[in-house]
Amino acid sequence: MNIDPVTVAKVYTFRFSVLPLSSSPTVVSVAPRAVVHAIFGGHGVNGLDGLDRAFGGGVAFEDRTTGEAFLGVWGRRNASRFRSLIRQSGYSIEAVTGPPPAPLRGSSTTKERPPKPTLDTLRSPGQQKPSGSRIFLSVQ
Repeated sequence: MNIDPVTVAKVYTFRFSVLPLSSSPTVVSVAPRAVVHAIFGGHGVNGLDGLDRAFGGGVAFEDRTTGEAFLGVWGRRNASRFRSLIRQSGYSIEAVTGPPPAPLRGSSTTKERPPKPTLDTLRSPGQQKPSGSRIFLSVQ
């Protein structure tokens, strides 16, 4: 990947109830949409396809007034891998404890958990979406 090594990505980490039926908040990490798409790729509903392939799901926060959007993952291990892959991609991370300045827009999940993502497997040609149905929650 051709990312300028001095590029800083502001990554927000916080506790949040991602799914409406979840009993307790979980750790969530999100980064600006441009950063996530540069590393993981992104298309589909809310641009979450890259995170679906890498982590089996994703979460989107977006301020519809400003257009500022943040994509990421939930779960302590996924959040840690997400931040690690951002660092390995050449970004410096500015860690922010707390939610991004945008409301939840939606989340997605797949039925199957993909293999642990690495930089080598993220952008490999012909990488397929995980099989199984995709569930998407949209918040209006």
